[in-house]
Amino acid sequence: MKIVLFVLDSVRADAPSFAGGQATTPTLDRLATEGVVFRHAHCSGSWTIPSLVSMLTGCSPPRVGVCNWRHRPHPDVPFLPDHLAEHGLPTKLYAANPRWIFAGWPVPPETGDSQDLDGLAADLAAPGAGLSVVHHWWTHIPYTARRASWEAHRTVAGRMVDALHRDPTLVAARLRGLYHRAITHWSEVILPPLLAALASSGEDHLVVVTADHGESWGELVPGGAPVEHIFDLHGRWLEDATTAVPLVMWGRTSQGAIRPAQIDTGFARGIDLAPTLAAAFGVPPLGAIDGQSLLGSLHDSHRAPADAALTVGSQNTWIPETYPRSGTEMWRTWSLRDAQGRHTWDARSDEARPDFAAAHGAARGPHGVDVAHSPSPQDRRLAHQLRTLGYG
Repeated sequence: MKIVLFVLDSVRADAPSFAGGQATTPTLDRLATEGVVFRHAHCSGSWTIPSLVSMLTGCSPPRVGVCNWRHRPHPDVPFLPDHLAEHGLPTKLYAANPRWIFAGWPVPPETGDSQDLDGLAADLAAPGAGLSVVHHWWTHIPYTARRASWEAHRTVAGRMVDALHRDPTLVAARLRGLYHRAITHWSEVILPPLLAALASSGEDHLVVVTADHGESWGELVPGGAPVEHIFDLHGRWLEDATTAVPLVMWGRTSQGAIRPAQIDTGFARGIDLAPTLAAAFGVPPLGAIDGQSLLGSLHDSHRAPADAALTVGSQNTWIPETYPRSGTEMWRTWSLRDAQGRHTWDARSDEARPDFAAAHGAARGPHGVDVAHSPSPQDRRLAHQLRTLGYG
């Protein structure tokens, strides 16, 4: 069978029309109606790189130690493409910059260009089982919904952030319009021919649609301060707008057709995708990871397995273009979302610190450097929730 994981950059959970959002997404809405929607899905990393890493390892970002593609992961961390390859299932990762994604990993997976839509469709139409991971970039600021060079995207995005800094009220409204238009374009222009190509392959298939993180336009910056950097839109401030993401699964797994359902109890997390995809192929579990398979929810309409979702932010979202090599410097902001609300801790503040000793004890830098950091326990609620997630 074929599995396609679409990761839409910066798409928040409330953006598609099936979730009541302003993007017009009837094709995606159909998948949501015929498949399974997880109403409480959250990314595990606060921005693209650590979030993608968590999806394909099943491990929380501090365990992997990667917030730059030049970083090498800790050798004990499993990698879903490697695991699938051991069972005869190839993986291909598609990104706007194929030379960049997972470039520092010991054996980088085969990559393709996610902006080459004809090439992507041809690959999906080809017979043969395997996993395709498509990181769609056009929903990221500048929300252009068209092919452009990596450098052009970054240049225009920087200009938009500068404009948002100067005139936040006017520019934010315009950016939201472009943003929802880009999501509509993906759902109604890009997705239909890719689904048709996938169907023409003759293989059973599962389609998963999610995002690496959400998006904001300055409203989360404390005290009404201006937007200073793109990480003020996502990556730095951990609230539902930036951590809650859509998660739709449609089609079949190795156990047969999934049952249509809206899963509104429990939490689904980025770290749950790797074990879910392995189980959907019918291969053995990855091993010692942080995530849990969502396969039971797909066939039995059960609640999502986790009681809370942990999202971790890295230091470079606060000091851009810096990528620390030690875990104590790299992982800065920790935010736990549960049914009661959100609990967030900034490791660089002077505020009372919860007991993250176990979490930091498991954290490693990008070169396998163990973290030795044990802040004093203050927030017992957050400490308890972290222990339930396997941190201590």
